Amino acid sequence: MGRLWDRYMGTMRPDGDVPAAPATELRAALLALTGTDVPFGVREASGEGAHLVAEWRVVEPATGSGVTRRQVERTFKVWMRLLPEEREVRAMDEQWAVTRAGNPPGRTVQREHGRGPIRHVQREWTFEKGADGRR
Repeated sequence: MGRLWDRYMGTMRPDGDVPAAPATELRAALLALTGTDVPFGVREASGEGAHLVAEWRVVEPATGSGVTRRQVERTFKVWMRLLPEEREVRAMDEQWAVTRAGNPPGRTVQREHGRGPIRHVQREWTFEKGADGRR
């Protein structure tokens, strides 16, 4: 029952005999992830009920044309609370989606908000030609 409950709650455990990192070291490592070449940011969450917040903003490509053009802007947040006594990081996911219409997109036609585990995976790839001219 323990593994099933862990899966339901989203608990992830390290493989094998991996030593637990101190909370200060973990905090420093997470804050160091923020940079100019990554699409997300990690910051301190002062007075917001958590220790750290990771935030990721995505503007999806527009679909349609003219008045029927739609563009979705998504914001994902992960609120993290570090618990050094229990050697855990508790996280809560939050997502906002705003759909705008028109060309340029300005009129808001739909808003969505959700909390809980986000099972969204985004992948991007491009086709390139190699030295021999093939994909």
